[in-house]
Amino acid sequence: MEMVHRFYDEYYFRPKAAFRVVWKAMVNRDLPRLYVEAKSFLKLRAQRNKMVKDARSQQVKPPGPRRRRRIG
Repeated sequence: MEMVHRFYDEYYFRPKAAFRVVWKAMVNRDLPRLYVEAKSFLKLRAQRNKMVKDARSQQVKPPGPRRRRRIG
């Protein structure tokens, strides 16, 4: 889930991709639909971000390698 979240952030929040989406909506006179979809996408993104954060906090870190003491 974390990788999906990262992909969407890196892809859709690039200036080129954002400009392309907004430009197509303006040309097709579809700005109200874009607004509704953007709002729902940002809500889903926030929920996904919370899920990733919760999953990270619940992960138990495995203990590191044990060191042997040298005697002598």
